[in-house]
Amino acid sequence: MQESLTNAPRYAAGAPTTVTLSYLGDALDVTVENAAAARAAGRPPGEGTVAGGTRGLRGLAERAELLGGRLEAGPRPGGGFGVHAWLPVRP
Repeated sequence: MQESLTNAPRYAAGAPTTVTLSYLGDALDVTVENAAAARAAGRPPGEGTVAGGTRGLRGLAERAELLGGRLEAGPRPGGGFGVHAWLPVRP
């Protein structure tokens, strides 16, 4: 969440950002999404996807995997960008 919230104003200045955190009993489900910026700032659309990835997003995905979770990130339909992580909770 911290990395996503740090990057939202950097790449989508002025766009609303939403954080959703759900406890599922055996996992945490976290999503950070921002709407499209009023003007393009930063990377071209699609450049920040995990598959095409930036080092930051690849690092986040690797850390999620080390915990037994997963991370997806990329442009959202209609504009904006989102990061979604599912992380298991161990007793």
